[in-house]
Amino acid sequence: MITTEQIIQDLTNVRNKINKIPTKKEYKQFGIYNPETISKKFLSWNNAILYCFNKVARMSPSIKIMHNCIVCNKETKNPKFCSNSCAAKINNSIFPKHPRKKCIACQKEIRSTTSYCKQCHTFNIITKFGERRIKDFTSTYARHKYQAIRNHAHKVANFYNIKKECPICDYKNHLQLCHIKDIGKFDKNTILNVVNDPKNLIYLCPNHHWDLDHGLLTL
Repeated sequence: MITTEQIIQDLTNVRNKINKIPTKKEYKQFGIYNPETISKKFLSWNNAILYCFNKVARMSPSIKIMHNCIVCNKETKNPKFCSNSCAAKINNSIFPKHPRKKCIACQKEIRSTTSYCKQCHTFNIITKFGERRIKDFTSTYARHKYQAIRNHAHKVANFYNIKKECPICDYKNHLQLCHIKDIGKFDKNTILNVVNDPKNLIYLCPNHHWDLDHGLLTL
């Protein structure tokens, strides 16, 4: 079994050989015993060095070379970028996630996985749904009669920004979307694009809406 005196003697020999207190890696190269055995005997390598020489061998820190960020010119340890945001500005321009392209309907430049801009995409949905006929939505339940047609009318009104103000009394707080020509007066084979044409839609206050439905108001 290795004694403490033998370990101290060998550590001293290595120190004299390399002219400094040996690190664990240096002792493994020049020493006789296994450094792991010494670490177990003294509970750690630093304890062994401290016991033998009254101070610990520490590696001198390497000189850190500073660089300037290629985006914002800020000083950084990283060879190129100072932060993830600066790296993203360069990387996203070289490798964009969604390359820019043009909407096939209006030729507006877009960055999307679809072929249309948001406005044209909404227009296509409204127009395609509007190709259906009144008879496809007529319900036998009175409360739900024409409800899908009215929902489509609201989407058309929002898309075309129909003025939300009663033209009769200038009321703006609680308005209802109305058909100037009532849905029931159209032929059942009429498509929704005709029924819900923006020219056939208007916002009225509840009172004038009632008057219009009962024939007391003509627009």
